Amino acid sequence: MNAPLVSLIVPVYNRQTSIEVCLKSVLNLEYTHFEVLVIDDGSTDGSLDIIRRVAATDTRIKVIVQKNSGVSVARNHGLDEAKGEWIGFIDSDDAVMPCHLDIVRDEQGSHADLLMVNHTSGQYFDGVIKLHVSDGMNKRTEHPVAATYLFNDFDPFENPFFPIWNKFFNHTLIERHQIRFDCTLSLGEDQEMLCRYLLYAGKIVHYSRPSYVNLEWPGLIHLGSKLREPSDYLYNQKCNYKALCSVIPVGKGKTEWYSIHYGINRPITRILYNYTKLKNHKKLCRGELLKFTQKEIIPFIASIDIAEGNAREANVRFVRRLLLSYGARPAIIWCYIYNVYIQFTDCLYRGLRKLKKIVGNDLHSR
Repeated sequence: MNAPLVSLIVPVYNRQTSIEVCLKSVLNLEYTHFEVLVIDDGSTDGSLDIIRRVAATDTRIKVIVQKNSGVSVARNHGLDEAKGEWIGFIDSDDAVMPCHLDIVRDEQGSHADLLMVNHTSGQYFDGVIKLHVSDGMNKRTEHPVAATYLFNDFDPFENPFFPIWNKFFNHTLIERHQIRFDCTLSLGEDQEMLCRYLLYAGKIVHYSRPSYVNLEWPGLIHLGSKLREPSDYLYNQKCNYKALCSVIPVGKGKTEWYSIHYGINRPITRILYNYTKLKNHKKLCRGELLKFTQKEIIPFIASIDIAEGNAREANVRFVRRLLLSYGARPAIIWCYIYNVYIQFTDCLYRGLRKLKKIVGNDLHSR
């Protein structure tokens, strides 16, 4: 049986600090039948020069340059150019272990539509990737319906199911149903795309051994952590909620509960709790947050039927109750109070740890 070609898509925007480490980890893969499509999304730093230098050492790297259009456009560009039977995605500030493509090699003939591996975190230090958690044991799990497995056995409440970088997608299935990333989304585009893929995916095979590494880079700001406009957050959340609801008939079980949880949780945690943090509360005046909550957030949350579930966290359920029973103002005031309490307890905890260390050193010196 011929070894299947894997197309690895790496979108890049201003990642001169990390892109060389990322690409060199790919070139160190033990399974070698792959192509790397590196899409530079109009970088303004030295990323493109580094990409071209590394690409000059290995013909499997194909460099694509586009004007700055966002990660979804970059990934779609990669999908348009991909030649592999399987599609994988790698973020330009992450890395992969040498065994990352073993699942593709070992599952030839398994007739799976989705392959998934576990991930871990680590740091790049003195030329070496140091893993925070490393488990060499591997457990193989398969299920005839990918959506049912991800929303039930895998448990999305405990394990994030939405990343695309720890999965391999059947290229034929992608092209048959013309699945692409939604270019109007700047957040959650991976989950939205995955949900549409799950509508058609049959068998999934999951390897528990972590082979994808989320690297921590001091001083490097991840695009997903940037504070966005409330309207941007809510638009992305509405699109993802709709995508999650579409999977309910396929995923069954906990799928509806998770969809309800997502629809309630995200506007409250990403907008209300986020904008009332002490570090963020001046970035949007209270009047604007109050108006947006009244006109946009409350109607959306009120539209979600909680007959089959609710948000999982008690503090989110409480804010939902405030919003629907008493309005925006009491809910926002509560979020301010909650954030002050969290910051106070965090400072107290760090102070006690520091005091314990000082006292411990003093006793030791005696």
